[in-house]
Formats: sequence, structure tokens, C-alpha cells
Amino acid sequence: MVCFLVLGALKLVLVIIVIIVLVWVHISQKLQRRGQRNASKDVLRSLSKIKYSALSIGQNETDEECSICFVEYTEEDIVTKLDCNEKHVFHEDCISTWIKQGKNSCPICRSTINSDIQL
Repeated sequence: MVCFLVLGALKLVLVIIVIIVLVWVHISQKLQRRGQRNASKDVLRSLSKIKYSALSIGQNETDEECSICFVEYTEEDIVTKLDCNEKHVFHEDCISTWIKQGKNSCPICRSTINSDIQL
């Protein structure tokens, strides 16, 4: 009889420990995602936005389509030119979505977009 009580108590303690660990993991992941969103906002604020027609480089020196969505640029598109290479130009919406996914690197060369801000 005492053996059953001890085993029951051990099971109860084990269940409580598992619940505590699961809650801790959930809270840790939530805090990490919140930190990534805040860092993503800082990276997005650090990017410059410009009309595609106003780029200082020649049209033949850059791709004519966004390498994220593969849609050709129009003269009125708002684009972002990354500092890693003047030819790395993306639609503003495409690069914003890329960064919001927690990616702080250029989609082409993988260099850090803003090394001062870590995701």
C-alpha cells in the first residue's frame, strides 16, 4: 500500500515538473520572438527607400527584377538598395517581409544587413 502511495506521489511530481518545463519553454520562445520583432523593426528603420527610377546606378548595372519575388521593377516601384553591394536592390515590401521573418542578411550574398542590430 505504501509502495502505491510513493509511486503515485512520484508520478504527480513528474507531471508537475513536465508542466513547469513546458511553460518555461513557451515563455522563453515568446520572449525570443518579441526580441526578434523589435530588432526587425530597428533593421527596417535603418534601410533607405527610393524610387527605382531615381537609383544612381545605370539600369544595365542592376537586375531588372527583384530577386525575392522575381517581378520586374517599374519606374514607380519603391526599392531598397543594400549597403553590401549597390546591385543588391529589392522591392521595399519584399525586403521588409524578408527581415520580418527574422533574416538579417542580404538575400543574395548573405552579408549582414545592419551589423549593429542583431536578431
